[in-house]
Amino acid sequence: YPVQFSDQERRVSMTGEVFFQVTKQYNKKKALIPFYVMTKDQEVEVLGTQFNIRAYPNEEESRAILAKGSIRVRSLRHAQTVLLNPGEQAVIADDLRVLPADLESQLAWKEGDFIFHEEPLSKVLPMLARWYDVSYSCPKELEGILLSGMLSRRQPLTTVISSIAATHQVNLILKERRIIVSKRKER
Repeated sequence: YPVQFSDQERRVSMTGEVFFQVTKQYNKKKALIPFYVMTKDQEVEVLGTQFNIRAYPNEEESRAILAKGSIRVRSLRHAQTVLLNPGEQAVIADDLRVLPADLESQLAWKEGDFIFHEEPLSKVLPMLARWYDVSYSCPKELEGILLSGMLSRRQPLTTVISSIAATHQVNLILKERRIIVSKRKER
């Protein structure tokens, strides 16, 4: 983003995940200066608000999650635009969908936590890999296992892996910066 924005518009580009808290700003002519956030898949027009954008380059979908205020989301993949209300999210993948947002779990990263509400292992593992800078391998048949709970991101990865393994649904081991998931052996 620029050190100083113009008096016509404020515009930033991003990848990854960012939480924005944007206040309305006016130029000398008392005209509202719009604020825009650009990702590879979307343009978000901000109307004085709090929102989160998740747009990782290696993920097939991107999200704009509205906590307060309002935003207009325009899909760059599709000829669609939506206006979000607080507690909603725009998900851009094969299409543009507006869904209810679980603000607690989707914004938990700001407080240093992971919160999962019946989240499939296929979504949990990429979050852990990104946060702890590791890779993972998981058999396809285990990707649908659902996890619920809260874990602090301040904990070492070994503690997080032990916590997930303690659910007795799967085995996880860390080997040379790689999380290896396997089926839990019956006793």
